[in-house]
Formats: sequence, C-alpha cells, structure tokens
Amino acid sequence: MRQLGIRSIAFSAAVVAATLVLAACSAGDGSAALAEDLRAQLDGSKVCAMLIAPQWPIEQSAELLARPGIDALIAADLVHREAIEDRANATPRARVSVTETGKPFLQLDSMGNSGSTVPYLCFGERQVTAIARGEDGVVRYRYRIVDAPAWTERRDMRAAFPFLARLIDQEQQAEVGAVLENGHWRVALGVAQATAAELGNTGFFPCPYPDAAPDQDPCR
Repeated sequence: MRQLGIRSIAFSAAVVAATLVLAACSAGDGSAALAEDLRAQLDGSKVCAMLIAPQWPIEQSAELLARPGIDALIAADLVHREAIEDRANATPRARVSVTETGKPFLQLDSMGNSGSTVPYLCFGERQVTAIARGEDGVVRYRYRIVDAPAWTERRDMRAAFPFLARLIDQEQQAEVGAVLENGHWRVALGVAQATAAELGNTGFFPCPYPDAAPDQDPCR
C-alpha cells in the first residue's frame, strides 16, 4: 500500500487536540477577557486543509496522482500535474504544482525542527458566532465559514471532497486551548495548529484514498 505519511500528521494532530485544554485558572471575571482575546485571533482566521501530501513539493506515484480527487483540483484550475522523468525509479512518478489561480489559497507551513514544509489549501475564513468557557474549564466556540471561494461550490469538488459541504454549509462547533501570557490570552500552539487538530485526517487528498478503512478515510 502506498503511504502519504498522513497517519503521522493525524497522530500529531491528535496529540495537539489532546493538549488543547484551557490553562488552569479560576472561572471568575477573566472569562469575558478570555473570550475577547480569543475571538480577536479566531475571527477572520483562514480555514485550511492539507493539500494532497504532507510534504512540499508534492511528488508521488503517477498512479496515485491520477485519482479523481486530483482531477477535480485540476479541473478547478487549482493545481497542475506533470510527469517526472526518474530513470532510477521503476514506478512512474508525477509532480503536482499550484497554478496562478490556486496560489492565493495555498499556505505553506513548516513542521518545527523537522525542516519539512506542509502544503495546505485554504477555503474560507472563520466568522465566530459564540465563544465561552464552560464550567469544566474548556473553551468552546461556534463559527461559520465565510468568503468561501467559488471553486468550493463545484459539483466535482464536493463529490471528491464531501467535507467542503459539511463544513461550509453548516455552523461548526469546536474546542480551543488557551494560554495566558503578559495579561492576555492566546490560542494554544497557534490558530493554524488548532485548525489542524480540529480537522484531523480531513484534507484534499487523492480521493478515493487507497485502502482506507471507512472510519479512517481522509476523503470523508
């Protein structure tokens, strides 16, 4: 089975999710300030999902990059696919690059000390509708995704990536960790990491994903 390394990213996201617990503090007058500080960071932040593979540039087997999910990205003029001449490799390979149309939606994030770069495709911004700290000390918030680009409405994109309809067409609920620094609250580990933890395995992968179990299918 060909691996994209997605499971390791999903594991990291799970670790992040497990650590997103509100820093210990009394549930007193600080709740309003906490909500205000976190809203300022979350409201208007980009919502992005991993693009094809957890490394940049994107180079995989030609067979894997010929799947309908990649075809949908190409038809939307977001990416371009080309063959790679690699005489040392018996398996035909291909490279996927982002088009001029797709560049405004591309986000490249570095993975800490590993030196690798992870590509993400952004498909809207958060519009926070509510945020509050519960009696259990966890911050929960609701939001809608706004300013979604026109390509998120394409039938082929929604067929290949059902999560687009699920996320864009409905109000979302999520939890977020927070840490207190210099009298102000900030999203633990940053908004991008919080988004990665929230989305988990979801992403713009070569769908249908090869040999994926139903409960682990990243194309759901």
